[in-house]
Amino acid sequence: MWNTVKRIDGFSKDVNAVGIILIGQFGKNEEQAKNVTGQVLLDICMETIYEAQETIGGRFVMLECMEIEKVVEFYKANGFQSLQFDDRDKYLQMIRRL
Repeated sequence: MWNTVKRIDGFSKDVNAVGIILIGQFGKNEEQAKNVTGQVLLDICMETIYEAQETIGGRFVMLECMEIEKVVEFYKANGFQSLQFDDRDKYLQMIRRL
């Protein structure tokens, strides 16, 4: 895990934590699922994150998702990479460079 943190930080070999913007609870409401695509929602989300980045900085965004092939492939197609699987919460953690 610490090698991953050091690789993400990219500056210090003594780093033990990295600040990352976290996308929480990303998904579609079942009642509105047919009215908007996941791509549109992610685009809006990323636009907001880039606006926040101008103020607070940061180099990465992270999300957690169920390890479902279609979901993982959607995020990979949008620039996210698998980081690690959280055994405690049973979610795949994925990151994307901003």
